[in-house]
Amino acid sequence: MSKGDAKKLWAERCLETGCGPYLLEEKNGVSLFMTKDPYVVQNTTFYNSPVYHIWTDDDWLTTMDYVEGYKIWENRAKERS
Repeated sequence: MSKGDAKKLWAERCLETGCGPYLLEEKNGVSLFMTKDPYVVQNTTFYNSPVYHIWTDDDWLTTMDYVEGYKIWENRAKERS
């Protein structure tokens, strides 16, 4: 597997299941995504709480805390600048 393949496979799976991914930020090879799992109740689509995903090459971290996700992304992006 080459560099970035894990992120690509993960993104493809997210698209298949309808949970996203939604790219929030990308800088210096560090990406911050959000996913939300959909579910339907009486023909209305709802979403579970979002999960934030920080990718650095094939290294992947997740958090449910929006502020923490941005801080991790920002720190990793600064380290690579």
